[in-house]
Amino acid sequence: MTQEWRVSYPRCESCDLKLERLWTSQKIEGYRCWILFKYNDFFKSLLYRYKGLGERALSLSFLQGVTMWFWIHFENAVIILPPVHFMDDDRRGFSPLKEIFKRVGPCYQPFFKQGDYKQSDQSFPKRKDIGYHLRVEDSQLKTLKSHQKLVCVDDVLTSGETMKWMFQQLKHRGFKNLHGFVLAHPTKA
Repeated sequence: MTQEWRVSYPRCESCDLKLERLWTSQKIEGYRCWILFKYNDFFKSLLYRYKGLGERALSLSFLQGVTMWFWIHFENAVIILPPVHFMDDDRRGFSPLKEIFKRVGPCYQPFFKQGDYKQSDQSFPKRKDIGYHLRVEDSQLKTLKSHQKLVCVDDVLTSGETMKWMFQQLKHRGFKNLHGFVLAHPTKA
């Protein structure tokens, strides 16, 4: 019985207590962006174990308890993944955010980094220059209709510049039904 529970629910009660739910939203470029957790030390270590150490089974932990809400709120939505550098996913052997979100909708990867650029390594003023380091693969978007519900996702929202850039690129290409969803956001203590 315990083993079945662990397969269905990979997060234990202790971990649930350490993951601080924010369950809030904010507007970015006029679009609502939902934020699930507080980016605390526990979330940071969980994300590192998942992305940095490749513990793929942890992918089930991030949306645990909100999958049904996601399906209802974003019914028939397409998930738009954030920019990646192809070598990052090759090095890991998987796409971390695609693994997390593929259970709630089809995932598209139209955005790419042009080099080994990390937004988190930049100062806040330099983060505004994100557009110089990214490109859009329009062929990924041509199969989508302009009225299609699109949910831009990311793991951590700090300055909001990546989400802002994604919204701008999609809006510029005629998409109107845009939403955001991030796993965590740092908050002041």
